[in-house]
Amino acid sequence: MERTDAGSKPTMLTLDDLPGAPDAHELAGTAFGGLPFSVIVVHSRPGAGPRVHRHPYAELFVVESGEGTFRLGARRWSSPTGASSSRIPTCPTGSATPAPASCV
Repeated sequence: MERTDAGSKPTMLTLDDLPGAPDAHELAGTAFGGLPFSVIVVHSRPGAGPRVHRHPYAELFVVESGEGTFRLGARRWSSPTGASSSRIPTCPTGSATPAPASCV
């Protein structure tokens, strides 16, 4: 990731530079110069994904490869490779990777 402010040098990051777990990495904008967004990269195994939770901010999901199953409140849907979807702030959300696919 590259960030440039007037008068500053770009900052380059790799996934290994970001906090996280073996299946997820997060760039929290507030901890990185006060950016008004966060980026969360999830590499889910089949059947895995974050449990239902809430955030005070909107989210945008992009399925880079595989297939993802998303939950927004009581609604559930599947998104194939190349699809994107979004969530409004404070709405309960969760996701999983359907077996036998994997999702990035």
